[in-house]
Amino acid sequence: MRPQKKRSLTFVVETNVRFPTDTNPLFDAIRETIEECAARSGEHALPGWRQGGHHIRQFKSRLRRIQRLRRSTPKDKTKKTLREKEIRKAHRRRLDAAQSFSARAEAARQQLAEEFHVSAGGLQMLHCHMLRACCRMSLTARRVPHEEKIPRHGKIRSIFEPHTEWVDKGRAGVPVEPGLKVRIMESRHGLILRHQVMGQQADDQVAVEMVNESKGRFPGPASVSMDKGFHPAEKSEAPHGTSGSDRAAKKRKTPGSGPPKRGRREFRLLRRAHPAVESAVNALEVHGLDQCPDHGIDENTNGLIRQYLSKGSDFQTLTLEQVRNIMDRLNNRPRKCLGFMTPNQLFSGIEPPVALTS
Repeated sequence: MRPQKKRSLTFVVETNVRFPTDTNPLFDAIRETIEECAARSGEHALPGWRQGGHHIRQFKSRLRRIQRLRRSTPKDKTKKTLREKEIRKAHRRRLDAAQSFSARAEAARQQLAEEFHVSAGGLQMLHCHMLRACCRMSLTARRVPHEEKIPRHGKIRSIFEPHTEWVDKGRAGVPVEPGLKVRIMESRHGLILRHQVMGQQADDQVAVEMVNESKGRFPGPASVSMDKGFHPAEKSEAPHGTSGSDRAAKKRKTPGSGPPKRGRREFRLLRRAHPAVESAVNALEVHGLDQCPDHGIDENTNGLIRQYLSKGSDFQTLTLEQVRNIMDRLNNRPRKCLGFMTPNQLFSGIEPPVALTS
C-alpha cells in the first residue's frame, strides 16, 4: 500500500460563554431555577412562584449593580477602598438573595414530592438547577467575602457547557480563548480520519500517539507535520521511527540529532509546505466544522447517481441489491480528481494499474 500524506492539527472548539464568567453563571442558575418553579406553579398551583418574571428581574438588578460598580476605577486610594467595600457588599446582598431563592426552591421541591406526588424523574431538572446554583454560590462565597483565589481547574465558566476550559493560545490578539482543545488528523483531501479531545493534555502528549495509532487503520503516513514549538528531545525519534520523514519546522542545532537535516533538499521542501498546516488551523478556528469540505463531492456524486436513477424516481421501490450495485459501480469508477484512481483504490492505498503501450 502506498503511504499517504496526513496532517495533525489542534484547534479550539469555541463554547458559548457569557462574560463576565464570575457573575453570569450564578444568575443563569438562579434564573433557570425560578423558571422551573414558576412552570411547576402553573401546573400544580404551587404558591409563591406566580411572579417568576419579577423575581428574575429583581435578581438581575443586583447583578447590574455589581457591574456598574466595577466600571468605575478611582485613582484615589480612599475612594478605591470605599469602592471595593461597596462591591463586596453588593456581592453579599446578591449571595443572600440567591440563597433565599435556593431555600424557597428546595421547599417547593419537597412540597411537590409530598403533596402533589411528583415523581423523582419529574423533579430531576429542578434538582439539577439547584445543584448548579449551590455550586456557584459556594464559589462566590469563597472568592468575595473570604477573598480566596479559585484555581483555574475549579472554576465553572458556564453552567450550560461545564466542560469549557480557558485555553492559552499564546498568540497576539486573542491570547486566551474559552472552549475545548480538539486534535484531528486530516487526509490530503481534507477528510477527518481521527479526532481526540485533548482536555488538559499538551500537543506533544497526543500528536505522536495519534500518528502511531493511525498506522494500524490507514496507510502509513509519508510525512508528519509538527508545529514550530513541538520538538521535545524524548519525542524526536518517535515520529521518524514510525513514518517516512519528519516535517519539523524547528531548527535542529545538534548535528545528526534526527533526520531530515536542515540543509537537505527534502527538509526544505517539507518546510515550505508547513505554512499550509498553519492555514488549515486558522480555517478550522474561523469556520469550525460547520463548513463541509466535501460539498462539491456530494454534488458531483448526486450527478453520477442520476445516471442510474433518473430524476423523479421512487426510492421506496429500490431493493438493497440495486443500491449495492450502484454503490459498487461508483466506488470502482476511476476519477480524474483522484489521478484516475478509484475511491476503493485510494481508500485502501492500492497503486493504480499502469497502462502498457507498444
